[in-house]
Amino acid sequence: MEENMITIIDEDGNEQLHEILLTFELDDYDKQYVVFAPVGTDDDEDLIHVASYIPDESGEVGTLNDIEDDEEWALVEEVINTFFDDEEE
Repeated sequence: MEENMITIIDEDGNEQLHEILLTFELDDYDKQYVVFAPVGTDDDEDLIHVASYIPDESGEVGTLNDIEDDEEWALVEEVINTFFDDEEE
């Protein structure tokens, strides 16, 4: 179960456990992405977060980055929508 979880530390130093819902890579941007939500939210779409992910050398810890490019965000959103549409079927 721990494999599917990440701990996010906010700007105040508070830790919150999140469940990883989806990971994927976009070749166009040569980046990995992670879709995650706070544990216990029942996949409420308003609480789902998306970030690009850069793993460190060990592959166990990494850096989450905001997606700031509109074209990149459109591709990311397309992947996420396809994933959740498939989950509903």
